[in-house]
Amino acid sequence: EAPPAAGTGAGGAAGGEAKERAAGKWLPKGCRCHQCRKKLTEDRAGAVCRRRRSDGSDGGCRKGVCWRCMKPTPGDSLGKVRTSKAEYEALGTRAWWMHEACLTGDDERDYFVLMLPAPL
Repeated sequence: EAPPAAGTGAGGAAGGEAKERAAGKWLPKGCRCHQCRKKLTEDRAGAVCRRRRSDGSDGGCRKGVCWRCMKPTPGDSLGKVRTSKAEYEALGTRAWWMHEACLTGDDERDYFVLMLPAPL
């Protein structure tokens, strides 16, 4: 099952940020994780491989991965680009994630800049 199209429900921000278009997309309840194929029973159960770039272009294969599969395990195919539910949540509408194999151009650099902790 593919996640709903961008801008339809589960990926939106809360409150007054609803009009801002999210850079990425949460994996909604009822979809299947592309890695383990498990049907997800909770909302925001993972991240979808998707990025809306500042120039308006989109990247990613649109396949979702649950938080359990996002954790590094020997032999998995996700690559080194990972996130957690806490990190994704904290970034709000700026959050996005893509499989390492789906990254093009400046995607990898932009991802690690986004994930850097703010200087104190």
